[in-house]
Amino acid sequence: MTAEKITELQSQLKLARERIAELEQFVTRQSGTVFSSVQDLSKCGMENVELEQSRNKYRKLVNYANDAMFVITLDTENPYYGYFSDVNNVACKQFGYSRDELLRMTPFDLCDDDDFGYIKDMLIHLKKEGNLTYETVYRRKDGSRFPVEISALRLTISNEDLFTFIARDISERKQMMTELEAAKEKAFAASKAKSKFLANMSHEVRTPMNGVIGMLQLLQMTQLSDEQEEYVKTASASGESLLTIINDILDNAKIESGKVQINPEPFEITAVMDPLITSFKSSLDPQKVKLNYSISPEVPDVFVADQARLKQILFNLIGNAVKFTDYGEISISIQVLEEINGKYLRISWTVSDTGIGIPEDAVNELFEPFTQVEDNSRRRRKGTGLGLSIVKQLVNQMGGNVSLRQNEPQGTSFTFDILTETCESTDFIQQPEGITPLLTSPMRRLSTLIVEDEPINQQILKAILTKLGHKTTVTSDGYSAMELMTSMDFDVILMDVQMPELDGLETTRIIRSSKKYEEVKRIPIIALTAYAMAGDREKCMEAGMDYYLSKPVDVKALVKILKALNRDI
Repeated sequence: MTAEKITELQSQLKLARERIAELEQFVTRQSGTVFSSVQDLSKCGMENVELEQSRNKYRKLVNYANDAMFVITLDTENPYYGYFSDVNNVACKQFGYSRDELLRMTPFDLCDDDDFGYIKDMLIHLKKEGNLTYETVYRRKDGSRFPVEISALRLTISNEDLFTFIARDISERKQMMTELEAAKEKAFAASKAKSKFLANMSHEVRTPMNGVIGMLQLLQMTQLSDEQEEYVKTASASGESLLTIINDILDNAKIESGKVQINPEPFEITAVMDPLITSFKSSLDPQKVKLNYSISPEVPDVFVADQARLKQILFNLIGNAVKFTDYGEISISIQVLEEINGKYLRISWTVSDTGIGIPEDAVNELFEPFTQVEDNSRRRRKGTGLGLSIVKQLVNQMGGNVSLRQNEPQGTSFTFDILTETCESTDFIQQPEGITPLLTSPMRRLSTLIVEDEPINQQILKAILTKLGHKTTVTSDGYSAMELMTSMDFDVILMDVQMPELDGLETTRIIRSSKKYEEVKRIPIIALTAYAMAGDREKCMEAGMDYYLSKPVDVKALVKILKALNRDI
C-alpha cells in the first residue's frame, strides 16, 4: 500500500472519530433533556397530587365544620361577583337549600327583610376594615328565622379576593340568655320580697319586744327587792339577746343587698369605748375576768368615722371575747398604723382574750355567714353565726381589714383597722341645723306629744316620760297630732313612722312645709320606728325629723336626746 493511500485512510479515520465524538455529545445532551423532562413531569405530577390532597383536606374540614361556611368572590370581572362561590354541607343543612341553590344566592337573600340595610352597612364595613363579627337574623328556605353570629374575614387566595363568612346558630345561646335574664329578674324579685319580709318581720317582732323590754325598763325604775331585781335583770338580758339576734339577721340582709351606708362624723374615741367597756363589765365576774382598754398616745382624741358602725364592730368582737372567756383577761388596744397625706389616719383595734381559743381548721371559715365552730364545749355559747361576717363586711366598707390569730398558750386576738379622717376641731357635737327647742316648761319639765298607733307602745312611752318627769299627751295618728299642735304647746314630738291613714314621714313633711304650722314647724321631732332596715334613718332625716330611735326604745338613748333638747334651760 502506498504512502498516499495510508495518509488518506488516516484522514478518514480522524473524521470518523470526530463524528463519533459529536454523536456521543448529542446523545448525552438529549439524554439529559429527556431526564430533566421526566423529572419535571414527575414533579408536576407530585404537585398535582399534593394540591388535590390539600383540596380534599380543605373540603373535609369545611364540610365537617359545626357552623355554616360561605365564600364570596370579590372579582368585579366575574359574572358571579357578590354571589356565594362556595358553601359547606352545614350551610345547606342549616338553611334547607341545596348547594346549587345557595351558589345562586347572595347574603342578602338569607338575611331578614327588616335587616337588609343593616347587613349592607356591615358588608361596607367589612370591605373597608377586612374583618367583622356581628349578630343578625337569617331566614331558612321554609321561612323560619333564627339568630346567627357572623364572623367575616376578607382574604386573598391565588390572587383572588374573597370574603369568608362563618354563620353560627346562636338560638340556644339566646334562649340561655333569656332564661338567665328571667332568673335574674326572679332573683331580684325574691331579694325584694326577702327585704320586705325582713322589714315586716322587724316590725312584727320589735313591736311586742318593745312592750316586753319597755315594761322591764319601767319595772327597773320602781322599788324592787334584791330577788326581783335579779329576775328583771335576767329577763332584760334575755330580751337584749333576742334583739341582738334580730339585728344580726337584719344587718346581714342589709349587707347582702348592698344597702349598708357608712356615715362618717366627728366623735371622741373615749365616748365610744367607755360605755362599751362599762356595759360589758357589768356582765363579768371581776374576780375571774378582767376587761380593760388602752389607747396609744398618737391616737387623736377626736377623729371622723362612722361611730355607729364602729360601735357595732367592737360590740361583736368584745361580745365574742366575753362569751368565750371564763378566766383571765380581755384587753383592747388602739393604735395608729399610718398617716396618709396628713389628712387621714389608719387606726387599728386589737381585741385579745385568754379564752378557749379557736381550732386551726375553723379559722379561715369563721368570717363566712352562718358559720359557727362545732365544738361541744361551745354549745351553751352559740349565736347566729353572723357576727364575724358582719364585722368583716363593715370593716371592709370602712376601708380596712380584719384578721385573727391564736394566742399562746390560749385565747385569740382579733385585729381590725379602719380609715379615719383627722379632725382639728373638738367642737363636734352640733345641734341639728335650724332647730330651736321650744322648751316652755319651767324646771326642765318638757311637754311631749306622743304620736303612736299601738296601745302598748303608747302606754310604755307615756309611763317612761312620766317617770322621767315630763308631761305627756298621746294621740294615735298624724291628723289628730296636727290638730293638737294648733291648740296646745309642745316642746318635742315622739312620732311613730308607720301609722295608718297618715304616716309619720308625711305628717312631718306637712308640719315642716305648711304655712298653717308656721309657728311650730321647727319643733323637734323624734322618729320612732320598728323598722330597722337600710335607709330608714335617712328617710326620716329627709322628711324633716331631727332624731331617730328604733324600737324597742332604749330609755338611755331617749334620755340623752331629751337632755340635749333641755340643756339650755
